[in-house]
Amino acid sequence: MKNHIRHSFLLGLMIITAFFSLFPTPTSAASYTTYLTPASGVTQPGYTFLISVDSSVGYAGIWGNSGVTGSLNFPANLLQVVSISSAGSPFPTRTATPNNTTGVITFNQSANWWQGVNDQTIHLLTITFRAVTNGTANVNFGTVRYYAGYPSAPVSTATTSGGTYTISTPAPPPPPSPSPSPSPSSTPKPSTKPKPSTTPSSARSSIGCCVR
Repeated sequence: MKNHIRHSFLLGLMIITAFFSLFPTPTSAASYTTYLTPASGVTQPGYTFLISVDSSVGYAGIWGNSGVTGSLNFPANLLQVVSISSAGSPFPTRTATPNNTTGVITFNQSANWWQGVNDQTIHLLTITFRAVTNGTANVNFGTVRYYAGYPSAPVSTATTSGGTYTISTPAPPPPPSPSPSPSPSSTPKPSTKPKPSTTPSSARSSIGCCVR
């Protein structure tokens, strides 16, 4: 009986070990980078534009309650959040809360089962901003952390890269240059008629006309 119990225990342990061996093992050496796309741009007051929050993850495999948390800071006097979409994120539970008064977006994306994200680029959020007034808007991350519910999985702090967006009213076009006035045509002066040259009368010969 004891041998049967021991055999069943060892068999169950082997099955559990084999099951967990199917999942990639997270390590503290895994790298995580969260960044904005595009990282720069130019727009005008009153216009809206999109920014994508993406990550290159070394390990975000999900087993249990796990995912990513973070924040994004923006100048509330220059930008206002219109909407946030988490469509396309690999995490099934997604929340993102903007505060247009303090200029902070907090996000928390998680899952409660194996998700299988490992060594790849993932999309987290798409933010629609409206430009308020002229200026240079620097959008930067707070702390972004990845955590996995895998046994003994470390919490990893991501390296982050923000963006800079210029808001500028275009200069008015220069006024059209005036058409040049036509110069008055000058009346040609009449040419002086040449005086007729007088043919001098033939001088009389000093020789007599007759010979007697």
